[in-house]
Amino acid sequence: MFIQESSVSNLLKSKQDRFFSSRNRKKAIGCLQAMEKLLLGRIFPLWAYILITRRCNLSCSYCYVTEDHLKKMGLKYPQKELNLSQLKQSVDKLHEFGTRWVSFFGGEPTVRRKELVGIVEYASKEKNIFTQLPTNGFLLGDKSYVDELGCAGIDLIDVSLDSLFRFDLSKKDLFHRPDLFENIFEGREKYGYTIKTNLVLTKTNVDQLEPIMEFANDNNVLLSVRLALNPPIPPQGWTGDCGFYFTDREEDHQIVDRAVDYVLRKKDEGYVTTEPAEYYQTMKNYIRAVPGVWKCDAGKYHLTVDSDGTLMQCALLLDGLGLNILDLDKNYFSDIESKVKSNLTQCNDRCLAAAYFCAQHYRKNPLSIFKQGFLQK
Repeated sequence: MFIQESSVSNLLKSKQDRFFSSRNRKKAIGCLQAMEKLLLGRIFPLWAYILITRRCNLSCSYCYVTEDHLKKMGLKYPQKELNLSQLKQSVDKLHEFGTRWVSFFGGEPTVRRKELVGIVEYASKEKNIFTQLPTNGFLLGDKSYVDELGCAGIDLIDVSLDSLFRFDLSKKDLFHRPDLFENIFEGREKYGYTIKTNLVLTKTNVDQLEPIMEFANDNNVLLSVRLALNPPIPPQGWTGDCGFYFTDREEDHQIVDRAVDYVLRKKDEGYVTTEPAEYYQTMKNYIRAVPGVWKCDAGKYHLTVDSDGTLMQCALLLDGLGLNILDLDKNYFSDIESKVKSNLTQCNDRCLAAAYFCAQHYRKNPLSIFKQGFLQK
């Protein structure tokens, strides 16, 4: 069970509102309850990514999924992007299946302003889906853009932050985006959305873990801390370790161990991350290449829709599943099950994607959402 009915009223009456406004908390819990009712019946995507575009206005050194990076590797990438009508049809399909949490992803989704605002408004207000926007935030330096998203009903703005100081490997810092957080903090007061930030740890910015945890805690921002990952199934043209990724070397073990211990210590002190303690504990074994540290189930309870509508197992596996979101019915899993299992056989033990780990953990341990501080301290 996700949430016992008897506990919901107490949660909604809680005075805790550091991260979720009363509107957002009620909507998030309502979406969890709606999905809970379907879990006993059939397999369906509890949450989904819809890639608005593969285009991006940055070229982060540790990224490999944007159009420019795919071009450099000589790999195929979507030649078309779903228009707003098709995006709405995709949301309709997911809603029909039972999905109540959708992340509008990229590339950088904000580069398609009209389509992004339109699909957020449709999903949030017409379908009552909890809407999430992972973004590098550069275009949200424009206050009018933040206002448009707020009026559209965005529920969670999820901004990447790799350093508080100048960090040219991604530019996702406060040096290159001096007005970003001021704008979205103002928008939070006006529209009641939740703010989350992602810190992608590499060998070059691990020193930013402490100041970013303090920044998030001081400003009531949910925080995700994860490792930069090599592709779980390396595509043809992948150049390998670029010096940013942690590997199975003793010096890397020590760096990751210290980072993990610090995060767990701060969590014990009441600092909040969206990942459970189990994720960080698993990180130590993952970096040591210990087999079987966890078993991902992406493609079963989660789907990714590429920018042209192609169904993907996850955002990190670049090959599609041979189907289009607009052609699916509720029994779609039987058509992709063998491909999903084959991919998982290859990529398990090579990946520790936080989103998929958390989705599985919270599905199996629903009350952990609250114990870890996801909707409360």
